[in-house]
Amino acid sequence: MARLSDLTDRTAVESALREFRATGRDAFLVDYGFDRSRDYFIRVGDELFDSKPILAAAFGAQYPARGPLSPTDFSGGNASTARALRRLGFEVVTRVELDPPNPGDEFDSRTDIYERYGGDRIAGIVRFPGDDIVNVFSDAEGPYADDPPHLTRSFGYRGEGLHGAQRLEAGGNALLERARTSEAAIRYWYRPIGGRFAFVTWVAVIGRTWVAGVGADTVARPELEWQLNAVADRSSGTWPADVVLSIAESSAVTADSPDAPEASPRATYRQLVNRVEARGQPRRPNG
Repeated sequence: MARLSDLTDRTAVESALREFRATGRDAFLVDYGFDRSRDYFIRVGDELFDSKPILAAAFGAQYPARGPLSPTDFSGGNASTARALRRLGFEVVTRVELDPPNPGDEFDSRTDIYERYGGDRIAGIVRFPGDDIVNVFSDAEGPYADDPPHLTRSFGYRGEGLHGAQRLEAGGNALLERARTSEAAIRYWYRPIGGRFAFVTWVAVIGRTWVAGVGADTVARPELEWQLNAVADRSSGTWPADVVLSIAESSAVTADSPDAPEASPRATYRQLVNRVEARGQPRRPNG
């Protein structure tokens, strides 16, 4: 079985690059049986090359008796392709690295965003290939009870997962939790009723709590509600003092249990009062 780790000859990749240039992109892809790359590209100066087809041809150049790789030989996904090329000293870039989204950018649909940046066209919390920034998507006509975004005060964003109790350690929720604990800004995308998806603003995750919600199956369940606050840019050093203070305060009282009374539709008033008293009120410095 062919393995990308078997490709050790940089000159074989350089040979494939020369063949790509001489043949032309479309003919080269047809010759090796590949579609155009969607996410990862080799960059040589101002030129971009489809990563998997180049690796396939390079393998055949290094091992003529074994022949080039086929699309089914790339079982490790795009990440393993990128690692193999970088190991041989080549620069690998993605579409989001070449042309990252900017606040105000708009698209007709999630599919259009996927076609532009890759990733996932359905999940509400994603990272684009080759990018460490988290993106959250909110749709006014979608199934989640998100608050409308606001540029001057915090707003709520429901966690990922439509069926059963949401889980902090699952998928997009885990991405948001890491963004919260590392104080990393995320991109907030929103589509109003009848409108387009837009990268509205950078936001900081200033806290989270468990709330009572209803799943897609109409069964009551605990849901995560993330508290987001718009910020001017990615650098936490420029964030307003009240945002930084909110993050510090929320870290001291964040609850990890979905069994908290506030997440239960059957919680009594006394249980909720006891919960507030037990957690206490964060103290703000004087001044």
